Amino acid sequence: MRKIKCDAVSPVIAVILLVAITIVLAGLVTLWVFSLVDEDEGSGTYHFEARIDTSEQELMLTVVSGPVLDPSAMRVLVGETEMIIPAGTGVLNAADSITLTPPSGFTFEVQVVYHVKVVVDNRMVWEQDVNGGP
Repeated sequence: MRKIKCDAVSPVIAVILLVAITIVLAGLVTLWVFSLVDEDEGSGTYHFEARIDTSEQELMLTVVSGPVLDPSAMRVLVGETEMIIPAGTGVLNAADSITLTPPSGFTFEVQVVYHVKVVVDNRMVWEQDVNGGP
């Protein structure tokens, strides 16, 4: 009678294969998790200072930092209301300010907290709560 030889993978090679498979799976899970995170949402590369003047009914927005900003690609929202950017406004650099007015029917009130958002190229790049004041 012939004896059948059943050779398996050596234990060293088996451990190496298991470690390699684990590393590949960990890398795939990491890539999948990072693909779920939207890096642009809310954080952006811009920083602004905002001030609401209720007596003048204006929102003053100052660029603190960030790349050159084309106002034609920018929208400023107070709550869900879009503010009016003055026609002919040139590009904004750091330390530049812009004065925005609300549309008719919208009024800034004293001691009310407004949620201000800046959207550039349909991506929110900055948001902050701002108190209405004189």
